[in-house]
Amino acid sequence: MQIISGKYKNYKLPDVQSVTRPTTSMVKESIFSSLESIGAINNADVFDLFAGSGALGFEAISRGARSVTFYDSSQKVTNLLKQITKKYDFDEPINIEKLDVYKKSAQQFQTPPDQTIPNQTSPAQTTPNQTTLVFIDPPYEHSDDQILQLLNTYHQNINKITFVIERNKKSTLDKTYQTVLPNAELIKMKTYGDTKIFILQYN
Repeated sequence: MQIISGKYKNYKLPDVQSVTRPTTSMVKESIFSSLESIGAINNADVFDLFAGSGALGFEAISRGARSVTFYDSSQKVTNLLKQITKKYDFDEPINIEKLDVYKKSAQQFQTPPDQTIPNQTSPAQTTPNQTTLVFIDPPYEHSDDQILQLLNTYHQNINKITFVIERNKKSTLDKTYQTVLPNAELIKMKTYGDTKIFILQYN
């Protein structure tokens, strides 16, 4: 697995297939084409909530995001991500934390990421007016109700946010997301085999 476009094109990413379900290259390219078309990447602060290989977060900074924060509950995964940041010495601030994202507080997203340093391992934070991009790619056994919980938490204190959600094809988030994000717009919903992608934008 590797970064497919941008300033870090062809950088190799860690093999974590034994503990995660990586996003395929076809799905990733489709996601990023959609994000670029709505201007959701350039200068964005990115949060990758179930980081795995880091494919989505690393792709985002390669294509112009200004910072990325990786969260994963696996120590093995976070250790691999730290090895990658040391290997390639990325220019952008990259933050890595072993964390259960369902326990994350919205109040932790108020400090500007400019106060961070490149490749540190504490969580990046954002300001209310900053463009924010959040990837939510949990194991398929997680319920839509759990995803709604994350949407409710992560949009607080942020005025402009784009969510990219990867779910099992049976997911019905398109019918329920407005219970927590009534003003959000469903930018894209598409199914690829067993995977369904949702892109939501909240302003």
